[in-house]
Amino acid sequence: MVGRAVCRAVLGVVVGLVLWSLVPPLIGWHSTAIVSGSMAPRIDRGDVVAASPIAGDAVAAGQVILFTDPGPQDRRLLHRVLAVNTDRTLVTKGDANADPDPTAVPVDDVLGLARLRVPWVGYPLTWAGEGRWLPLIATAGALSLLTAGAFGPGPRSTRQAVAAGTALVVLITVGVTTARAGFTDTTATAASWRTAELSGYPAAVLADRPQYYYRLGETAGPTARDSSGNNYNAEFRGAPQYGAPGALPSEPNQKAVAFPSNTGLGFATTTVRTAPSTFTWEAFIKADYQSSESTLFQFVSAGGAATYRIVLRGGEIGVLQNSSTQLMALGSGYLTNGAWQHVAVTVTATTAQVFVNGKASPASALRVPGLAVPASRLSFAGPEGAPTDKPYKGALDEVALYPQALTAAQVQAHYNAR
Repeated sequence: MVGRAVCRAVLGVVVGLVLWSLVPPLIGWHSTAIVSGSMAPRIDRGDVVAASPIAGDAVAAGQVILFTDPGPQDRRLLHRVLAVNTDRTLVTKGDANADPDPTAVPVDDVLGLARLRVPWVGYPLTWAGEGRWLPLIATAGALSLLTAGAFGPGPRSTRQAVAAGTALVVLITVGVTTARAGFTDTTATAASWRTAELSGYPAAVLADRPQYYYRLGETAGPTARDSSGNNYNAEFRGAPQYGAPGALPSEPNQKAVAFPSNTGLGFATTTVRTAPSTFTWEAFIKADYQSSESTLFQFVSAGGAATYRIVLRGGEIGVLQNSSTQLMALGSGYLTNGAWQHVAVTVTATTAQVFVNGKASPASALRVPGLAVPASRLSFAGPEGAPTDKPYKGALDEVALYPQALTAAQVQAHYNAR
């Protein structure tokens, strides 16, 4: 009697889990089997996630959503929203992935908001998709034995038990298949299932919707990968030093890129795109501040002219507009030679301001108010076009460009998240 009670209890749990995965589609939700570890460990391979319908415009950063992959593969993804862009697209990322998904997700491709996780039930579907029939048969056999143990011996009971065990496996496979469609195949590390604010420096950056974001963790060239979600990759010039120690105390294994003093190094985008006239340039820099003027960043038009250049002159950060040699000094006395420091330069229609380690300098009036930036490429860590004699000597990490002027609170939040 005790054995039968145990079998019934275990069988009841199994049936309950199966029902939890099969009922949501009956009310218009999606039941989705997870076949990868991109959201591990809280949402893992073999789980079934129920997602309720949600309007794409109602999605907020931090939520876990089910969506159609906008990339070249025909599949569905269950990832977290890092940021909501102004063009009605979403930046998404698997919690266990190192970088955001390469393509921004149109809000119209959102299928649902993750509401319920049912553990283990999706394994039969995963095994069937991989052609692993042995664990499927073993599962059906185990369920048959549980059913037989729950309802007593006898030929009729045995036949009913086998039928019931097989039926449970078939129900799982059929009931969830329509929402499967192949999930991302990525490595699994620590993650979180809860819908909450993200933490860490990269998440703080992405929450403020950068147009470009280069983490510079590459160990080889020529590509500097854009982590903004816009896929605006850049290319390194020359042979910089890859794999230098990074700037973030919270990520001691993250690397940076160093640029010796010889001319011709740096990295730049290769496509001319619409450029923002109001913007923020942000990075961690570790430079030789005693050297002569060096270029940290510039917009480069199709004709090769620089509209704005952010430069380092001694221990001073400044901005040059157009081809002017008259430096707008934004701040001095903040920089420590040879140490990692967080720098952000904000430019509005009328003023420019520098922040070093979250500390703001007084805002300076632009010499040419309302200067429009033509369609441009971006060039970092050294000049491109005229002038060509201002190489940057030092290392860069976590370089970002935003199409808006960040507030003092946003810059401080980024620095605090390091």
